[in-house]
Amino acid sequence: MSAVEGMKNNKKRSGNFARDRGCTLDMLSLTKLSLNLMQNKRVGISRKKRKCQRQDPSKDWISDLPDEILIDIVSLLPMKEALNISILSKRWRHIWSSTVILKFDGSNKLLSSIGNKKSLQRLAFVTWVDRVLDSHYGSVVTAFSVCYALNKRAACHINQWISFAVGKKVQRLELKLEDDDSSFSGLYTFPSSKFRAEEASSIKHLALNACPVYSPGFDSFRSLITLSLDHVVLTDIVFNNFFLNCSRLEHVSVVEAKNLVNARVVGPNLPLKHLKLRICDQLESIEICAMNLVIFIYGGKPINLFLRNVPMLREIQFFASDVMINDTIASTLSQVVSLETLALFCKNVWNITEEYPEIKSRVFPTFSKLKVLVLTVKTSFWSGYIGFPSLLRACPLLQRLGMHVGTHIS
Repeated sequence: MSAVEGMKNNKKRSGNFARDRGCTLDMLSLTKLSLNLMQNKRVGISRKKRKCQRQDPSKDWISDLPDEILIDIVSLLPMKEALNISILSKRWRHIWSSTVILKFDGSNKLLSSIGNKKSLQRLAFVTWVDRVLDSHYGSVVTAFSVCYALNKRAACHINQWISFAVGKKVQRLELKLEDDDSSFSGLYTFPSSKFRAEEASSIKHLALNACPVYSPGFDSFRSLITLSLDHVVLTDIVFNNFFLNCSRLEHVSVVEAKNLVNARVVGPNLPLKHLKLRICDQLESIEICAMNLVIFIYGGKPINLFLRNVPMLREIQFFASDVMINDTIASTLSQVVSLETLALFCKNVWNITEEYPEIKSRVFPTFSKLKVLVLTVKTSFWSGYIGFPSLLRACPLLQRLGMHVGTHIS
């Protein structure tokens, strides 16, 4: 058997081993295992003996794997399970403390708690995170996530957690604090202005939930590629500065943002490819000038929409709060010459033929390249006005039509 064939067979056996143990190994790990097996062959271990070793049920094969592979395996486990395996043996005792993915998720535990019990559970969660971080000895953490209902009372601890993460050169940072404070007054404020350029330079993916962003100090986040903001306070200045300071942003999602009125997505040679703005009740206008934008999603009340220099924009999803997009919006969308997919999600439709008779005679501008049209309507009953024919006539190259009628629109 040639060396190449031997490596293939060893790699196949390693893959079966990973499936049997419920582990996920990448190609590099499999290659390392194959090289180790080939080395065993070179030192004179007989084939029969190696087969007996491989089939020995008492043999702890996982513990024989190199540290870097074990760390990758443990990093895929929930944090508490990763901690639990440290009691298996001395070999495992230090593995979890070098894991490169730290995810602290206790969101389900507060659903049924009230009053003092909820406060005690918050305290227990904060204490648990503090202890885990104090015991972590790895030099790098690629992903750090906290998902729990915390507010500004835990600001001191959260700030320390963020400092720990950026000190470990974190690439993905997620704070999903999920507080139900509708006034936003008690929420934890993300300290964007306190980051130095060398600290924030490693962060490529940032997701904030229930974390107001007041300061426009995102000029340190030079490497940021994706940004997700949910249930936040976000002013026009802060939003607009994202695109001026974060020159690598490709994906931006903003949902339920308070204080955002005039959103401007403008900047020289923006790499932005995906933009989502939904449920921003104070939003009045959106201006987009992004030559690399491919997908645009909007949901909310009627607004002033300005699209220019968007030659790559191929898909638009529009969650309208009215029966249909108004003439101004329709005209703006029709001017997107590259538009191929249009999805309209319309709400508040009640007996459309009687209450909105003007729609029958409405003339839409031509969507010259539109190939896919999806219409989703929220209504209590369908009144017989099917297909929005005036809109269909405006799509001469239409290849695919989707119609959905229901009582719920996500």
